[in-house]
Amino acid sequence: EKNKPKCDGNSTKKEIEFIHNWFFHDDPIGNQIAQLAKDWKVAMLKAKGEIRASLAEYCRGLKNKTA
Repeated sequence: EKNKPKCDGNSTKKEIEFIHNWFFHDDPIGNQIAQLAKDWKVAMLKAKGEIRASLAEYCRGLKNKTA
């Protein structure tokens, strides 16, 4: 690709890190993917909390029913 800068790394690991950093920080599609991943993480943490609260409430209801 002509927009991709050259990597001056000597090892495969450095090249992978360079491409990763370039893609997720400089490339518009990479930025969109990174933002979607961040949004997904926030949504899943919120859902996890809501599910845990709902499950705890349900378990308390069962406990009160049997007591």
